[in-house]
Amino acid sequence: EVDIFVTQGEKSPAEQVIELDEALLLGGLLAIGLFCFAVRRHLDQKREMRRRMAAEREARELAYQDPLTGLPNRRQFEEALKTAAASPPAAGSCHAVLMLDLNGFKQVNDTLGHPAGDELIRMVGARLAGLISSSGLLARMGGDEFSILEPAIAQSEEAFALAARIVEAVGKPFDLFGNEARIGVSVGIALSARRQAGPAEMARRADIALYEAKGNGRNCAMIYEPGMEAAV
Repeated sequence: EVDIFVTQGEKSPAEQVIELDEALLLGGLLAIGLFCFAVRRHLDQKREMRRRMAAEREARELAYQDPLTGLPNRRQFEEALKTAAASPPAAGSCHAVLMLDLNGFKQVNDTLGHPAGDELIRMVGARLAGLISSSGLLARMGGDEFSILEPAIAQSEEAFALAARIVEAVGKPFDLFGNEARIGVSVGIALSARRQAGPAEMARRADIALYEAKGNGRNCAMIYEPGMEAAV
């Protein structure tokens, strides 16, 4: 027989093994805790980054989007026009800018109320969107004004044909919450082949043509001609 003597204050080998196991277990738990903390912090950082990127993307979209119709707004249209003006169209085609102003919108808005007016603007936007080409851009400029950029249109005949489809589409009745509303639209067109006009000049010419169309009986389209400036 072997007697094991443990002096007072000393721990038995079994107790030392238990303490060692406890220390290892505590260290393991601490390491796991630190690892979990690091993983959670990393995930939180990734979520925050995604949130910020989504917020920035939404801010950019709002800056270039009309909130009522979801269409491009004036800012996006002007930038698209600058891009188009810097790139001459293919031979035999030209850039076309169409400025649209609704006729009779104020009467509908005043008679049926602003909700009906907003719905009318959305419905007009939807009709116009179905008329432009895949490379074209339709924008709401504000109020009851819209603009269209067709970067490659075959001269004045095609521009007039597009304007005629616009006048016909907008002239059809609209159902506004059970009420039938009829409006019209005037269209001003400016064409530019190669680099004859910059973006600001293109927009100005289309505005002058629109002014001419409104003074020519409305619900029609006019293409800009230099002689129109004297009349304006």
